[in-house]
Amino acid sequence: MTSLSRSVPRWEHGYRCHGLWLGSNRLGRVSIGPKGLWDGLYRWELDGHPATSGEAKTLGKAKRQVEEALAAARKDRETRHGERIDEALGALNRRKRSRRVLTP
Repeated sequence: MTSLSRSVPRWEHGYRCHGLWLGSNRLGRVSIGPKGLWDGLYRWELDGHPATSGEAKTLGKAKRQVEEALAAARKDRETRHGERIDEALGALNRRKRSRRVLTP
């Protein structure tokens, strides 16, 4: 049986960046760039795929783009995390469904 922290990807903040982690593996990150040179854009990339990267104006949009890129990588199966992507996406989808507000 796996623990919740190993089966659900989570965002953690660090110094000038946020990382999406599944257990002890980082799946992606969002950073603000070099100290003193921030231009107002958040830069993101999938871990292990520097070519899969982009920019966003808000932290929330950058995080969503990392999650969407992770979903696309699942289809291509081109990441070094292999089957862990399936676990991560399943957990992300479950988390998103639980956040939906049901209206009468």
